[in-house]
Amino acid sequence: MVRAGIFIGVDQAGDLQKLSDAATGAKRMHEWALEQGLPDKTHAKLLTDAGGKKVRPDDITDAVYELCNGAGVDQLLVYFAGHGINLQRGDRWLLSEAPVKPYAAVNVMGSVELARTCGIPHVVVISDACRVAPQGIQNQNIEGVEIFPNTGGGEKTRPVDQFFACYLGRTAAEVKDAASESATYSALYTDALLDALLGTRSDILAPGGTGDTAKYIKIWALKDYLDAEVPRRVKALRLEKKVNQNPDAIITSRDGWLARIEAEVAATRGGRAVRSPAPVPGPTLGSMSRDVTASASQGKPDDVTKTLQEAIAAGLPAPSGLPALCSTSRGHSGRSTSNRNAESRCVERASRAFSRPSQTVSCSGVTATFCASRRSTARAPACSFGSTTERPA
Repeated sequence: MVRAGIFIGVDQAGDLQKLSDAATGAKRMHEWALEQGLPDKTHAKLLTDAGGKKVRPDDITDAVYELCNGAGVDQLLVYFAGHGINLQRGDRWLLSEAPVKPYAAVNVMGSVELARTCGIPHVVVISDACRVAPQGIQNQNIEGVEIFPNTGGGEKTRPVDQFFACYLGRTAAEVKDAASESATYSALYTDALLDALLGTRSDILAPGGTGDTAKYIKIWALKDYLDAEVPRRVKALRLEKKVNQNPDAIITSRDGWLARIEAEVAATRGGRAVRSPAPVPGPTLGSMSRDVTASASQGKPDDVTKTLQEAIAAGLPAPSGLPALCSTSRGHSGRSTSNRNAESRCVERASRAFSRPSQTVSCSGVTATFCASRRSTARAPACSFGSTTERPA
């Protein structure tokens, strides 16, 4: 099977929040494609804004047209990492000159429709980008372009599989590994995706046919893996209250595969995740107080209660300045009277007891820094799409 891939990464779209891992994520995907045996530049094309370059619509359409009009590509993978929006239930990928130039974007839905009749038997589209509605007249006018040729029909429709980093209306996150001393962020979805494509997840490796010793990552197995793995990583990083990300996919192929892992590679990499996050230690009094304050400042009483229940379950001691967390007897509400009183006092006192910022989450379209400040927290726009940030006062 002749395979090809186009890997697009845009850290800086117009004056929006600059991302950390879009261009690098595309580069990592491109390196994976080279390892898979795709010839560089002819069948594995990398388009990023690294080094101050611009990514424009014509760069992408030229690359796609070259592969569609070339000889014998059986599978084409188009990967994008960067800012994304959703207009009337249609995703747009924002390129370097958006939103000032309304065509400086990719119309994903329109591109997928054209891809069905582009002549390539199997197209796979992977989107590590937000899918939120834009705000403001300027941003609502971003139409974008279709990157596949408009052939005029007359072709049998072929399967196009689509992978999304998040649900419609949600954001895709870049996160800092709690076990790392570096201040850089990496894309949660792309990290999980590459762990699978590189063959580190032996449980989703499928055997080949007769006489074929290689292992394969099938499309449906990849979907199921990502559905479970991304939320697992969010939980491992203890970001459930800050990151609401679940991947999605629309699969129309029957038995397609995306990666071929040679037997000796599968034997050495199986079970060795490349960038899987280390589990974050259990709650401490400091982390509990910061989480309580962040939830309270955002008006999320359910999250306040959940954090306090986790602290009670962990048996945190009662330090000077904060009330005891009791876990002895339960009333009909599920908590003892002393616990309920402790919770109300904890919310009040935790808000002024700790001042060190907690983990920061940088999303494709939204950045959130959650802190417990002795004074207060302030809200400020993260980008022109109406998302907000929590920053120290």
